[in-house]
Amino acid sequence: MTCCHVINEKEIHGPPFHYVPGTSPASARARKQSDRSVLRAADASAYERVIDVLVSSGIRSIELTLTTPGTLEALPHLLHRTGTEIGIGTVACVAEAEQALDAGAGFLVTPSPRHQR
Repeated sequence: MTCCHVINEKEIHGPPFHYVPGTSPASARARKQSDRSVLRAADASAYERVIDVLVSSGIRSIELTLTTPGTLEALPHLLHRTGTEIGIGTVACVAEAEQALDAGAGFLVTPSPRHQR
């Protein structure tokens, strides 16, 4: 069983990042936003039309998963086009986090194990 943890660009541990408590407006919105849509598709080319509908319906926080081919390549265009907060999910390592942040991700979601008691 897994759960997710929303982090921002300043909360990544380990080289080459140093921990700085998150204070960015994007991360604050991501933590408070109850209406976040998570999108997965066969290919990132399917995102644009779906995001248009979500944004016109009032959704202001969208997570795109790395399980969809082409997500990081599509992110800069989608951010510029929509002006909404878009984060990247299924981030499993520091290299993926760096790539997502370089592409403009507003937040990251990482799978993490849920500890059984």
